Amino acid sequence: MLINHQKQKYNIIIFFTSMKKFFVFCFCIFLFLHHFCVAEELSVQKENDVSQQEKAPKNISDKTESKKPQKTLAEKEKTESKTLITPTSQNDLDTKEKQENLKEGDENKKEEPVNDAHSPKNNTQPKKETNDSALCTKKDTLKNTTTTTSKTKKEDDKKEKKKSFSLRINEILPNPYGSDSGKEFIEIYNFGDTEISLKNWKLYDKTKKPYIFDDISIKSKGFLTLYNKKNFSFSLNNSNEEIFLETDTDDIISHYAYKKSTSGLSWNYDENAWYTEIPTPNTVNTENPLTKDYPEIIINEIFPNPKDNEEKNEFIELYNPNDKNISLKNWLLKDASQSGKYLIDDVVIPAKGFYTVYRTEFRFALNNSGNETISLVAPNTKTLSSISYTSSRENKSLNYAKDKWYWEKPTPNTQNYENPLLKTYPQLFLSEILPNPSGDENISEFIEIYNPHNHPINLEGWTLKDASSTGSYTFTHTHTIDAEKYFVIYRKDFSFALNNSNETLSLIAPNEKVMSTFAYQSSKEDVSHNYDDTTKSWRMSKNITPGEKNIFNNLPEITKYTIDKNVYKNVYAQFKAQSTDKDGEKLKVRWEFGDGRKSYLWNTRHKYAHTGTYHGTLRIQDKSEEIIKHFTVTVKKYPRHHIKITKVVPNPAGKDSGNEYIVIKNTTKKKINLKNWSIATGTKSQKLINHPISKNLYIKPGKTKTIKRKHAAISLPNKKGIIEIRRPDGSVSHTKKYGDKNISIPDNASYEKINGQWQWIIPINTKEQKIITQALANEKMFSQQRLEREIAYNAIYNPKEKPQFNETHSPNASQSLLTKINFLINHIILYTQNSVHQFLTNNTKKEIHGKIHPIKTSKNPCQNLHIPTRKDYTFCKEK
Repeated sequence: MLINHQKQKYNIIIFFTSMKKFFVFCFCIFLFLHHFCVAEELSVQKENDVSQQEKAPKNISDKTESKKPQKTLAEKEKTESKTLITPTSQNDLDTKEKQENLKEGDENKKEEPVNDAHSPKNNTQPKKETNDSALCTKKDTLKNTTTTTSKTKKEDDKKEKKKSFSLRINEILPNPYGSDSGKEFIEIYNFGDTEISLKNWKLYDKTKKPYIFDDISIKSKGFLTLYNKKNFSFSLNNSNEEIFLETDTDDIISHYAYKKSTSGLSWNYDENAWYTEIPTPNTVNTENPLTKDYPEIIINEIFPNPKDNEEKNEFIELYNPNDKNISLKNWLLKDASQSGKYLIDDVVIPAKGFYTVYRTEFRFALNNSGNETISLVAPNTKTLSSISYTSSRENKSLNYAKDKWYWEKPTPNTQNYENPLLKTYPQLFLSEILPNPSGDENISEFIEIYNPHNHPINLEGWTLKDASSTGSYTFTHTHTIDAEKYFVIYRKDFSFALNNSNETLSLIAPNEKVMSTFAYQSSKEDVSHNYDDTTKSWRMSKNITPGEKNIFNNLPEITKYTIDKNVYKNVYAQFKAQSTDKDGEKLKVRWEFGDGRKSYLWNTRHKYAHTGTYHGTLRIQDKSEEIIKHFTVTVKKYPRHHIKITKVVPNPAGKDSGNEYIVIKNTTKKKINLKNWSIATGTKSQKLINHPISKNLYIKPGKTKTIKRKHAAISLPNKKGIIEIRRPDGSVSHTKKYGDKNISIPDNASYEKINGQWQWIIPINTKEQKIITQALANEKMFSQQRLEREIAYNAIYNPKEKPQFNETHSPNASQSLLTKINFLINHIILYTQNSVHQFLTNNTKKEIHGKIHPIKTSKNPCQNLHIPTRKDYTFCKEK
């Protein structure tokens, strides 16, 4: 409780301390605002007093001052304390008043940026900043009163200063044509209503070496032009220059700075902006072209690639689509480069007329290729017309008509030819091509064109073109194809070469439409490519017929064509084809499997390394042409079918070859074709020999199939061996190992899986059957004796126990198969000859059903007996 009480007391003390600090802060703010308002009132009052003193006569002012009552010491101290609080002194107030007067005198003047013609550079004063206007409302009232009392004087000052500001630098020529000396000028303009004297005024550039005016005046709306060398001594730079006009009181009233100049053009001012135009000293400046609209003028024709003398014959043609003549003065022609420019002189282009300017005038080259652009720019810097091209045609001009550009014959200063792109042309066909003649190809190569119409066709403007960018030939008006006839042109005329492979040839109409085209990958010597109008396709023929109807031989016929239905990754698929030829020519085949591999066999196989869809081709060729059959193969992953080995017979009696075999089982639920599966055999896993199954061999679900040498060329080792069942894609379905490298497998012994366990089975021969029969007879006798002894024993030692004649005491009925076989084999060891005994005890033992198990034998055969009765060894000991 005591601790809680102390905490509460401490919190109360902290609260009151904080409240005390807060009230002290508020009181300080109040004092600050109060003193600020008082200071503002005193400042305004002093301004008012000063203005009244200036307005009153001097003697009255002095008299008034003498009659002022003397202030008491307390009043003086109070006044001094207020003065200390006032933020501005009397001198500051005087300066401030002058600044406000200048500001009011400039209110009716248009404010200009630093580089405007008539804006004084040094008259800009910062505005007085005011704060807390809402708390000091008395200030504004007093200030308005002061302004009213001094208004008359300021209006008078305004009239005097307006005269000095009605001059401006109006025009500057820094870069005249030819030599600059004596031709550079600066023009000054008086835009006011009164004449202004320039005596002792200064004109200078950024070097600050002024030209001082004599007693010279400029009348209202008048001009004064000053030339260098003649008037001012400094030179005007062609770039990065500044010009200043300064009054006799050192006030800069006009100033202009420019970064560059154009030869022959002056800088002009038009009340809004500076611009370049034709020089007009001592006269009104030409209208600002940047704000002027210009009529449409069109680039109508360009001739960049004349056959002869490009420097003289290249031209650009302009067209005036308007109904009135247009002056092209100061219009600009330029190309894609920065240097290719031509400023047109005072040229007038008539209404609906042409103006052609040649390269000898515009002095820059029109490119024949490589992204050229020609532009026409109006004096307002707007591009009114332009044309771009990437290549040209020799002795053809680029013409404009109906919003389209096209190549045609040059027509300078006249109407362009009709646009061939808008015309329609009759259909003509490439008919025959001979790219690979024997002998001289420069002479014998030819191209044949066919006219299927019933009237002749002139080929002027038609073009033959190959796959290259330069291989083309344009027909002239001298070439005509008669109705339903052939026209042949040889290489000596069309000049470009026909490739023997990978070539494309096109026939192009003057409207640039491709009328006929043909592409080929290869050609044979003295075999031409021909168009078959019957099949609407191209064929090859050894019958060369230039200027005549084409002749074709018989095509081969495919009589058989098969591909495996199911094709799997990494599994060989079979491809088979058969064909005949009516001409009796020897045929060739080529399989193209779609993965870059080929085969030249009629019956072949191919293995795809990846899954997917492949588009292949079967080609069958005679001596001149070929037929093509396309096919599609879908390659999938091989399904995971499981085939297992259930039995192995590696050492049959007699000859092994053809008799050894394995038994396999289909553990899936689908029927499996074992074609392309394989059996791999050997003694080491790394060196197994693969034996494929090459023919169809089906195995049903859950069924077994015996595989012999006739199915796969298997060879099984007679001692230790390894067998693998491999799927067609090489993956392993099942592996089985058998035997021992030091033990030979008996004849006809089989290794098989019985009741989930792998066991050896040895068939019993006749001799062994007799031994077993004798052993069984002996066993029967011993069993009877043993039963009798047991009855006698019980009668003596267990008289109450009744004799039991249960059949389970017999080994034939009571014991498992293994007990029976052990019992039988041990008795065979006791009662057979030494040879049989040695065979059965050599790390193996025989059983009735041929099972082989390793056994441990002792010197006392009775110890190996398994008698299903009490442990009574009296008989064995006696024997």
